Amino acid sequence: MMKKKILISTVVLIFSIVCTQSQYQILSIPKDAYSISSNDGFSSLYNVFDSSNPASQNNNKINNYSLVYFPADIKFANFKINNFSLSILNYGTIKEEIDNVVLNQFTANEYSFSYKYNWEIINQHPSISLRFGLNTGFYYSQIDNFNSYGIVSSVGLSNLFKNINLSIGLSVNNLGMSLKNYSNSAIDFPTYYSFNFAYKYKNMLLGYTFKKNQYLIDDEHIAAIKFIIKSNIYLNFSTTSYAQNLVINDNDKYFYGSSIGIGYKINSYNIYLGLKNIGISGNILAITISNTF
Repeated sequence: MMKKKILISTVVLIFSIVCTQSQYQILSIPKDAYSISSNDGFSSLYNVFDSSNPASQNNNKINNYSLVYFPADIKFANFKINNFSLSILNYGTIKEEIDNVVLNQFTANEYSFSYKYNWEIINQHPSISLRFGLNTGFYYSQIDNFNSYGIVSSVGLSNLFKNINLSIGLSVNNLGMSLKNYSNSAIDFPTYYSFNFAYKYKNMLLGYTFKKNQYLIDDEHIAAIKFIIKSNIYLNFSTTSYAQNLVINDNDKYFYGSSIGIGYKINSYNIYLGLKNIGISGNILAITISNTF
């Protein structure tokens, strides 16, 4: 029982750091290496990768394939084809042991399927490009013999000021309804509000995102920087304030929640590698391959 409790506590800690919540993690988890390396700090930018702001998702014909490895042998995969996205979160097998004798074991998984699209509301103005985006879908969560499922949506606005290379975005994420709970007790939905902006200066991008979770006291502040080394090579650095609230060892506090990523473009392919430090729990590793056709 003790080992089971320790493993479950580790899982909760990991996703408390990554998603600022520990229920329905698949709804808030970063979907690709770019999002992990930037901590979602560039969510106002119109790009080919996943973004928490639906208005920033590129509508072109794009395939994205992402694998993310968490500590405690937790694995995540995302497959995006055009505007459709399928995510799978696998917690593996959780065992209940006493003196190395397995008394019980069970699996835990979460799935989500969504459709994302955005419209350019203002596209004829010489210096402004305003977009509205919508992401809607459903989720399914299974822990042992218990399961839960429901529908969820996110909406967002993103505005690009072309003459000053500044983009600003607003979004409301994870507005949903649970059609079936694990039990008779209701679980708070991970709804949060986000304000974000990004500014390009020469070969450098500066990004900032503010997140307010409906059920958390502390707000989250994210800062990110991206260097365009060449036209086809990118380097990301970012950090989040939320992880600082969970620091145990002061020696590691400057690296807690920090991320780094490198991207490379060859022909129609984008390859991104991301790494995020989550302190005593370890590191998150991710790879994303994106193809535009």
